[in-house]
Amino acid sequence: MIEYRTRFAHTGDPNIGRWPRFDARNRYFQSLAPGARRRPTDGFQAERRITLYAVTAIFPCCYTPVAPRPTGHAGCRPLEGSLLVFGTVNSTEDDRLALRFERTLAHPPARVWRTLTERDELLAWFPAAVTFDLTPGAEIKFDMTDEAKKRLGLEDGTDTVTKGQMTVVEPPRLLEYTWSGEVLRWELSDDGHGGCRLLFTYTFDSRKQAPDLGAGWQAALEVVEARLDGKEITWSSWERAIELRDDYVAAVGG
Repeated sequence: MIEYRTRFAHTGDPNIGRWPRFDARNRYFQSLAPGARRRPTDGFQAERRITLYAVTAIFPCCYTPVAPRPTGHAGCRPLEGSLLVFGTVNSTEDDRLALRFERTLAHPPARVWRTLTERDELLAWFPAAVTFDLTPGAEIKFDMTDEAKKRLGLEDGTDTVTKGQMTVVEPPRLLEYTWSGEVLRWELSDDGHGGCRLLFTYTFDSRKQAPDLGAGWQAALEVVEARLDGKEITWSSWERAIELRDDYVAAVGG
């Protein structure tokens, strides 16, 4: 298993955002032949083209040119009063990639579960408009948000719906579902102090997506944490993802 670990720092640390070098590990991924990973069927590829549009709903850096940072930039800084904690990227036994985030939240699992499953909560942070049927085997439909369609310049009437399936529902501990072949798994456990530990794993195929997915999901989780803590959301997840992307490129390539 190949794992990329990142560092975290408190606000005010002059080394915030400085990444250790991962040259050897990057060379490992670069050495993989394109055919080394499982390839979807042609039908799945057709659906996946729409999925890539959906990814940009919160991961705009997929297609948005990002200007180089000035020389000497210390890296991306955390939001005020928070830690800058990056995700990790691992190879899986079935030749996929797993993006993994861990968070310790000052809220019980039942409260966090509502944030992960209720429509009104999801609208505030999830990268698509979605309503869950919390029944294993149920179909899930994901649609791009109005803001995403506007930013991408999509014409009215463009079909941006993609599908998935609910696979595991064990409230308030475990939620797992697919989104166009990619797997989202949310695990909640008590931390022994009235709060909980959140482990989020996003399993996907393309290494080139890793920086965009990492930056996008981190930006989304920052909104989750802020809302749980009762903080006002005064920033754009779009701009935050772009800000974070360079640091993920430095760690995992892309």
